[in-house]
Amino acid sequence: MNYLHWLSPDVDLSGDKAKVPTSGASFVKYFQPSPPASDPPHRYTFLLYAQPADFKMPKLASPLAFDLVSFAKAAGIGEPKAGTFMQVQG
Repeated sequence: MNYLHWLSPDVDLSGDKAKVPTSGASFVKYFQPSPPASDPPHRYTFLLYAQPADFKMPKLASPLAFDLVSFAKAAGIGEPKAGTFMQVQG
């Protein structure tokens, strides 16, 4: 199952490093990784998309069972521009 842990608009890529807003509205507030201790490592993926000027946030029913492909299509954001991942064990 996919769980949406965070969704932030307006990441600034104008300098040498990406600047993620630390204040203001996140579409989904950050929820830290916390897999159960008895589970194998969980994978957490971070993806960066270009934000269209006319971007409107599609309605999210819940961060549980998040469908990235459907969300990207509804949001009109296309394919990811960059990404990375980490694994966390509880």
